[in-house]
Amino acid sequence: MSTRQRSLVSAISPVSPQRFQRQSLADRAKDIAGLMLGRKLAMPADLATDFMAYLQRCLDATALATQAIGELDDLLETGFRGR
Repeated sequence: MSTRQRSLVSAISPVSPQRFQRQSLADRAKDIAGLMLGRKLAMPADLATDFMAYLQRCLDATALATQAIGELDDLLETGFRGR
């Protein structure tokens, strides 16, 4: 994203340019998934094994993040409860 594009985004958008970039990435992933499903494309076999390993790592990271958020939430709740 060019400097001009970033300044335009920050001028018209209530979200930060970094959030805009993350959202743009999510939108592109959704578009690709839509194209693959709409055209009934199959993943090439030579990519499938590596992709499944990558997907499992993403799922593991998501599970750990969920666990960490839960533990932080418990800690926050305990910290404000008092003694």
